[in-house]
Amino acid sequence: MVSGVAVLVVAVAVVGCGSERVTGGGRPVVSVETPAVSAGTPAVEGYCPPVEAQGSGTPGPCVSESEQQRFAENHAYASQFPATAGQQQAAQAQVRALEAGLQGLAGKSFDEGQLMAATTAATGGNPGMVAVTAFIPGDPAGAALVVEGPMGSCIHGEIDGTQVTARVTGPIADGGCVPAVGH
Repeated sequence: MVSGVAVLVVAVAVVGCGSERVTGGGRPVVSVETPAVSAGTPAVEGYCPPVEAQGSGTPGPCVSESEQQRFAENHAYASQFPATAGQQQAAQAQVRALEAGLQGLAGKSFDEGQLMAATTAATGGNPGMVAVTAFIPGDPAGAALVVEGPMGSCIHGEIDGTQVTARVTGPIADGGCVPAVGH
């Protein structure tokens, strides 16, 4: 009997306020009252369907966001920070060297190994610091890569046909120069 009362007391304490009444059998019965939600404040039940799929009707209580908002939030980890003045200054020699190194591949057919070799030779880095972000084997039209630079900077190089560009940025929001595997 004592354990039954203890369970009853714990149930009332955990669940919330209630009232107790005694039935004809002499055993207490607890009825728990839940607080009412005010009529002007709907409870949030989940996310709304995409705005594009909602039509003209107003959805039930939910959190509304557009397809663009969901996409932007899902990809925020890859947002590129601008380079600081110190990063810009510290990386200038590597930016110029990378541009010159990639110029030797511009307009030619090359493989990813040649791209990595030209990049590491130009920047004085090691292959582990280079990430090829765009490359189609045998296509001289283009390639893109990023190299870890000084002071946490990222040096981006691109070959587009015969045009070569290189620039410095800060890291991405996730840290580093490229998204972590699995993102």
